[in-house]
Amino acid sequence: MEKEKIVIDSLNELIDYILEHDLDEATKEKLREMDNTIGLHFSLGMYIRNHYELSDQIRVPNLLLEFKISWIKDEVERSGGNYKDALDSYEFWYPILTLDDEISDHITKKIWKKVRTE
Repeated sequence: MEKEKIVIDSLNELIDYILEHDLDEATKEKLREMDNTIGLHFSLGMYIRNHYELSDQIRVPNLLLEFKISWIKDEVERSGGNYKDALDSYEFWYPILTLDDEISDHITKKIWKKVRTE
């Protein structure tokens, strides 16, 4: 029987919770040494997908909204583009993509950036 996933309906609270409760100092140190997050999809990303509710619109509506806003903001900053282009990109891709994968990737990147600035 599948274990019930933990529900935290806030992107920042979920990131902080994972940092405080799931990652020991040795793991954080490994993250600090990494040049990018490419290798984390099947480790930290899978852990996040398996333990936390990421895409149920009833259980985590705020998390989904915060993810969308955060993703668009990051895209605008990354590309130096404008908000409309980032929103159009989001609206085009996210009905097609597996949302749990995309959200866990986004969270993984945020965690990686956060531990590198500690």
